[in-house]
Amino acid sequence: MMLKRVAFAASALLAAGHALGQAFTYQGELTSVGQRVSGAHDFEFRLFNAPMAGDQLGVTTSVNAAAVDDGRFTAVIDAGTGLFTGSDIWLDISVRPAGVGAFTVLAPRQKLTPTPYAARALAEWLQPIGSATLAVDPARSRLLLNRTSRLNTSEFFGITAPVPDFSFGGMYVNVPGSNSLPFYGYSAGDGIKTCRTYYSGLTQEWVISNNGDRLRVQSDGNVGIGVATASARLDVGGAVRADAFTYSTPVARTLSIPGAAFRAADSSQQQISEVAASGTYLSATVGSGAMVAPLQLPDGATLQGVTLWVVDNTSASSLSFKVYRRPHGQFGSVQVAVSGNSVTGAVIQTITAPTGLVIDNAANSYYIQVECGDWVGPTTSVFSGTATYTLAGPG
Repeated sequence: MMLKRVAFAASALLAAGHALGQAFTYQGELTSVGQRVSGAHDFEFRLFNAPMAGDQLGVTTSVNAAAVDDGRFTAVIDAGTGLFTGSDIWLDISVRPAGVGAFTVLAPRQKLTPTPYAARALAEWLQPIGSATLAVDPARSRLLLNRTSRLNTSEFFGITAPVPDFSFGGMYVNVPGSNSLPFYGYSAGDGIKTCRTYYSGLTQEWVISNNGDRLRVQSDGNVGIGVATASARLDVGGAVRADAFTYSTPVARTLSIPGAAFRAADSSQQQISEVAASGTYLSATVGSGAMVAPLQLPDGATLQGVTLWVVDNTSASSLSFKVYRRPHGQFGSVQVAVSGNSVTGAVIQTITAPTGLVIDNAANSYYIQVECGDWVGPTTSVFSGTATYTLAGPG
């Protein structure tokens, strides 16, 4: 005679009016010489802590004259309380025709699946009241599924999902309607203060609601805070405040420097302000002289280079420029970059100065100084310039 297991399920509740224990329902299929058996049979069920030999756990459950119909039978097994502690348990089954002869031990023993453990967890916490209603048992202080100890002393409900590394394990709140709003809520003061997180089946949005919907994650990946619909990866309806922002890679920026920003470096020199046709220059009577313009960049920026557009029609010298930093509260300046020289010729040309200077506005101010040994009026002039720089974050 042999037994073929076809199903194994937990019975969370006994008959109404009975105490809730740790019994579970076993359904099996009994065959003899390959043929399904019918008729009344006696069964004995025992729990062991090993697949062979070992120690019996709890008491033997005897089921006499159980109906077997075409091999199928059902039995309620109750070996006692406090047995399902998380350790592996095997079920040992013996059977005989009702009241006839000795019992035959069926092999092998069958390892119990986690279902009875879930029944234990519920049984220790819940008790039936009224019509199909489960309520907290005042004698219990917590509900744990698939484990017997709290993660910390403040935990009163917990679930352990027995899955290996890198596998999902969790819990769903399921509702039948495709456009329903399953939620998980929080309450203080017995419902006086509440908030919740919910999922909209209609819009496929996950929402956090606290005195109104506050944050939503849309199915397109956009996240909204304080908005009805997020139209960007992060869409905020209000001011944003943070200690710092950073870019994934530095972002390049350009500062435009107009010719009118340049002034004579020496107050005794005569400067001609920028005009459309001739830029900004020093008068022909100056000879050797310089003009300066401030360089105002965001703090923390890295200055990559400076380019000026100039006209040089000198005969003996050429235009060039230098970048300086001046420490606050100190005399003198420190040169940080120098350009090449312009080429004599009455055409607009560029001169550049590369640099990798990191701007520190708390310690320094910065400026550009254009120099020439022979200013010859509007044919030696500065039209405009740019400073290129990179930022690690918004500035």
